[in-house]
Amino acid sequence: MKTVSPLFDLTKVEGQIRQLLLETSDHIATLNGYQRPELRFAGGWVRDKLLGLPSDDIDVCIDNMTGYKFVTLMQDFVNASCDVEKAKSILGTLAKVDANPDKSKHLETTIMRVFKLHLDFVNLRKEVYNETSRTPTMTFGTAEEDALRRDSTINSLFFNLTSSKVEDFTGRGLQDLQDKMIKTPLAPYETFRDDPLRVLRHIRFASKLDFTIASADEQAMGDPGIQTALKLKISRERIGGEIEKMLKGPNPLKALCLVQDLGLYDTIFSYPLEPGPNWANVPPNPAGNNLLSLMPDKFISKFGHVLLRAEDRYHAWLLFALVPWAKLASHNARHPKGKRLATAAAVVARDGIKAPNKAPNNIIDIVEHASRFVLEVQAMIKESTNNSLVEEDSNGEKQAHSSLRLVYGKAIRSWGAHWRLCVFYSFFVQIYESDTSSWQMVFESYTSWLSQIESLRLLEVYSLKPLANGTDLQKALGASPGKWTKIATDMVIEWQLLNPDELDPEKAVAEVQRRKGELNLTK
Repeated sequence: MKTVSPLFDLTKVEGQIRQLLLETSDHIATLNGYQRPELRFAGGWVRDKLLGLPSDDIDVCIDNMTGYKFVTLMQDFVNASCDVEKAKSILGTLAKVDANPDKSKHLETTIMRVFKLHLDFVNLRKEVYNETSRTPTMTFGTAEEDALRRDSTINSLFFNLTSSKVEDFTGRGLQDLQDKMIKTPLAPYETFRDDPLRVLRHIRFASKLDFTIASADEQAMGDPGIQTALKLKISRERIGGEIEKMLKGPNPLKALCLVQDLGLYDTIFSYPLEPGPNWANVPPNPAGNNLLSLMPDKFISKFGHVLLRAEDRYHAWLLFALVPWAKLASHNARHPKGKRLATAAAVVARDGIKAPNKAPNNIIDIVEHASRFVLEVQAMIKESTNNSLVEEDSNGEKQAHSSLRLVYGKAIRSWGAHWRLCVFYSFFVQIYESDTSSWQMVFESYTSWLSQIESLRLLEVYSLKPLANGTDLQKALGASPGKWTKIATDMVIEWQLLNPDELDPEKAVAEVQRRKGELNLTK
């Protein structure tokens, strides 16, 4: 074991947590039948601290009792030492997450908010296997045994709260951290076989930290047996959780490249067919295009400021990963409400990786209607190619091409708040299905069209409110409410699209009065 003085200082809150935990440990030692617990911060917090990265992901390891037992004793200690209000400010609610060995979640975890940070409390453990099962029995272990069973050496470091020293029980964690290397503490094949989710954790940390995965680990990660275990043994929720963390990380492209290079794409982005254990594999691309050669970095760097708002970034990369499934039928999979899901991409998103499906970033809705989006976007682009963005007035001054603004504005409004993601997905679907010789032309047509959208000030047009609402129009026209109201309101929006600098509601009403012959008014 290597023990070193840490190259970091605790924050004020971290210092308060350390002090409370040590005081709790001292208190427990005074109770009949208990010995003083030795406490350590573990894993990611130690790694990030040594790398100079901020971290609030603190795991607390206890050597002689479960996390749940320690936390309940800490609650008793705090409640006895403080008044009710102060105790509430120190400790939050307790949550216990049970182990689920069938899904390779072998560890019971207790979670509690301490000084407004959420801490995970676990006991040091070792894994004991028998000859007839690959599901381990979790027992209390030493700090060394706990370190050796973790997913990587850089995540096996401890910070001892009593000594304030960093402990490296693998003997390699500190060096691997310095060398920017991801490797398992024990033999990689056995490590991944025991918990296949560690394959995805290797990829996530390699992309997050821009580290290299050891060659022996890469070889084991690509083993067919390991990939089958990952597909069948790990819950899709846990797989989706790792994918979400990758794509929300600082380098989603590297994460997807590693998934592709290690032959894991079919394993992750797939879904179980009904009935039986068979799984659907991603369809081969007829043009032979590698998904990750589709210039995502070039396209994003060119128009990321237009298409990828901060809140859209994760969803955009998820859509990019779903591109190969865009045009494949879904094998009659159905939504829980009974509606048939038309595209395999929607099923992969829903069942394969359990992607979130909340507005405005409704991934399943986007991939379900991908064909329509692609056709409509292509029509918009063709229109922009055939028409000049500007025309000259009688004085030779250039004005925005109002007809294009109307066409584009209505289309974007029909796509809704997630129109940017629709265009992003449409672009890569079209690229994926194109011959490589056509890529540059597709790229240039999309970037030209997006330049027009930006110049025409249509980026936020989906949220454009009518200057005159239904009540205003009913009053102005002296008519009772009816179906005509929606048509008249659309007329107002059309007028606003053609006259973007006009803000006078009376002029908008006058436009509807001019066109009232098109309405079936109810008096």
